[in-house]
Amino acid sequence: IVDEGAFCSTTFDAAQNYLAVGFLEGDVKIYQADNFKLVQQKQGAHSLSAAALAFITGPEDETQTVCSVSGDYSVHIMKIGKSAGGSRLWVVALVVMVLALLIANVALKLEDHGRDIIIQQNIAKGIEL
Repeated sequence: IVDEGAFCSTTFDAAQNYLAVGFLEGDVKIYQADNFKLVQQKQGAHSLSAAALAFITGPEDETQTVCSVSGDYSVHIMKIGKSAGGSRLWVVALVVMVLALLIANVALKLEDHGRDIIIQQNIAKGIEL
């Protein structure tokens, strides 16, 4: 693969027909695995690097969906294949699950941050832990 940007994540689909590549600039590109021909790309899919990628097989065998996530808490979904239609309910369910995980991650970080503030306040007051 010849590209000017540095990549940070890659993944193949289950049948190893497609290769998805996430770049540090936030771009996502999908190539055919056998000849590395560019199939689809989304420049600026994320404002930070595309940290993780996953292929999701839909109810139709001809369609593949690539889900990319980034540290900016964004999720980008790209469909490839012969049919771009079909049921989108499973895509919505996936997005809801990813958003729930991101919200849980933020909540845990806020909980840790709140605990640190309480500890610092107690230390400032001279309370022994």
